[in-house]
Amino acid sequence: AMGEDVQYKHDYQFSGVAEMTQDSIPSILGHSEAKYEWDDPVAAEANYINIDSYAQFISPDCTIIAGRIGSGKTSMLYKLKYHIESGKNRDYSHVIMLDTKEYIAKLGIALRMSDATKFNYTEIESLALQEWRKTINILIMKALLDKLSDRYPHETLAINSYLQEQGLVSKKFSLLDVFEILANSLGKVGTPLADGAVSLVGHIEKYMTVSYSEALVEMRELLKTHGNFLILIDSVERYEYNETITLAVLNALVSFCVDCGHNCPNISVKLAAPSELIPQLLSTNPEKIANETVYIRWSHDDLKKFISVRLYRQINNISKDSSIDLQTAVDFFDLYYEEECMTRCGFPFPTFSYCISHTLKEPRHILAIFNAWYYYEKKYAKPRMSLVDKAIDYDAITRVKGALSIYNSVHPKMYELFFRTFANRKYCFKESEFDEWVASCSNLRGGLDAYDLKKFFVSSGLVGTMIELHYLKPGGGRLRVDRPIRIKEAIFEYQIKEQLSFNDNTQFCLHPMVYKALNVQVDRNTLVYPKPIELGMEFIPWD
Repeated sequence: AMGEDVQYKHDYQFSGVAEMTQDSIPSILGHSEAKYEWDDPVAAEANYINIDSYAQFISPDCTIIAGRIGSGKTSMLYKLKYHIESGKNRDYSHVIMLDTKEYIAKLGIALRMSDATKFNYTEIESLALQEWRKTINILIMKALLDKLSDRYPHETLAINSYLQEQGLVSKKFSLLDVFEILANSLGKVGTPLADGAVSLVGHIEKYMTVSYSEALVEMRELLKTHGNFLILIDSVERYEYNETITLAVLNALVSFCVDCGHNCPNISVKLAAPSELIPQLLSTNPEKIANETVYIRWSHDDLKKFISVRLYRQINNISKDSSIDLQTAVDFFDLYYEEECMTRCGFPFPTFSYCISHTLKEPRHILAIFNAWYYYEKKYAKPRMSLVDKAIDYDAITRVKGALSIYNSVHPKMYELFFRTFANRKYCFKESEFDEWVASCSNLRGGLDAYDLKKFFVSSGLVGTMIELHYLKPGGGRLRVDRPIRIKEAIFEYQIKEQLSFNDNTQFCLHPMVYKALNVQVDRNTLVYPKPIELGMEFIPWD
């Protein structure tokens, strides 16, 4: 921990914002991680903003909810779980929420250590799929036994017998406990036949005992008469981009999720996955995955309501579980903060839009900025708007690292690669310059191809493409300026929710969030503005 802290401070000092290490910003307006927010579900729901994506998420047609880290995937899972358990959602009678991060890692390790590595990709995925099915089935059996065994001892006899056999009846157990029971069979899957014509399912079925099969039949009969079961799967965030075993495990999980309802109509699954991962899973069944995937989209107004409710509650000392009228909160926000702030270029700009333009437009980033803003306002007792930049710059390096973290398993030094490529560079550049800068860190890349590295930087949302240039003359337009100003509108991957394409003629822009952290050279007469292409997001009429 001491070493990490030294490196953390070194990063800040190198980027010129060392003063930020002196403050630990408290979660005044709320926690950035949903699991802490939902420790108190009543209070969490009182702050919750129902965006359109949530209505799509709870629909039976949605299997996968996709979004960037910090976009609210976990919060949606917690809210649905709370509504089912409290009887507000009667579509399901039972719900289990699973964190699969460690399970995915351990299943991958077990497969690498087994004879499964002698099989081809399709066979490995089939084996992983069977492991997922059996693991989830055992968890459902246990939940049904705990809930129904007292009232229906005869109807749960086979389940009770099987779980007794596995030593699982008398204790609570987790996903990893089930894995430990199943892991032994993975080392005994056998070896492929000489011609490669082998059925892994045949090997697996040898280890599915008669008692398991009987328990499975009983489980399905119970579900027919005792309601629907929902499995919520969270934390599918770390993966090896080109690593066969892990990719097979993830594809098997997605296959299990999209096929679950067909195999057992009374069991549904909803999987939260980072949007960066979806393109790697499309080889399984692209049409099916696309049809059952909902992308989280936060509009400008959604984010403003998200912050306004929290700010209104804090300043007016309203109890944490009291509901607040959204329009009242937004009106209060507009009075509390001035409508416009001065940009670093020295011209007025809508305050909340300015904050959004310096993040990847996710609730976690916005919350971090406003926690810092509110904290610094109390600490320094300065005019609110003079603290805008300080709040935006707070923890910028952590936010940049967070945007790249999904690719850490691709390359352990992904942030260092990004830093070496762009530190002290220009904020707008051509394809040829991009290639030159990436080449300058070739000694760090290892086996990572230069084009792939560029693709990761673009898909992280930190590098975008310029699509339109506006010239503002003094005194004209909504933005009152006293000198000629250029507005470069850019599009970033996080706005379109799919991979952003580029070619030899592309003009690139760095996201404003990285400027201070990387000491990027900025033209004070130019502003890069992420184009607000999504419905509900404010558009600035430049002309």
